[in-house]
Amino acid sequence: MHAPGLHHRRFYIFMTTIVVGAILVLMVINDDGQFDILTSASVGIDSLEDVVQFDEDTGTYLVKDNEITLRIETSTIPVTDGGKVAVQTLTINSRDINNKIRINNEVLEVQNLEEITLALEGFVGDVSFDDFILTLSGEVNRASVNGVGISTAGRLAISFDRLSYDSLNVEGIRLPTATLYATDGKLIIPDKLDYGLAGDDVHLTDFLGNFNIGSGEESFVVLDGQVKGVSVAGGLIMEVK
Repeated sequence: MHAPGLHHRRFYIFMTTIVVGAILVLMVINDDGQFDILTSASVGIDSLEDVVQFDEDTGTYLVKDNEITLRIETSTIPVTDGGKVAVQTLTINSRDINNKIRINNEVLEVQNLEEITLALEGFVGDVSFDDFILTLSGEVNRASVNGVGISTAGRLAISFDRLSYDSLNVEGIRLPTATLYATDGKLIIPDKLDYGLAGDDVHLTDFLGNFNIGSGEESFVVLDGQVKGVSVAGGLIMEVK
């Protein structure tokens, strides 16, 4: 039997942690059966209860809504498993004018330009992101280069391999999975959670939304959208019930 004073001391420490710090500590069980603590997460306790509930059977935090709305601000480009995706709009700014961009099996002539802005609408096909390099093969409803539309009957077949780019804007894309490795920055659930990332691996499940990527002296990556699940450094933070 434990002494009453010991219980009181533990309760005091627990309450002091909540009141003084207002810090959420998310805990997951590691392979050794011990608790890992994921730090850098701060949230109002009342707000958290509106978003998640702890599942004692699985040791995870389950999201009460059907989707998690989030924003990630970082300099790490997401890595996908590849495969077929659908994208509403995709805009690429590139100076890789020697790369062969094929539209309806014809090479797009852009060698006389210093840079191009390639805008695609209604893309369906395969996409692979690799740092500031993009590989793509599929069909689009419309395509334009530097604001000049490419006219053809029906959908356009388009492909290019390892096109380097300076900026990329993607709207309305669904990715079954996406991972950001060794990520610094922020993972934000609007009005609910602000999670600091410090060299963490971030894994997203069933992402639907937008992302912007820009290079230069201060490269940036911003993802906005909804996901079914989020994990950081192998420790599950949230998943939809």
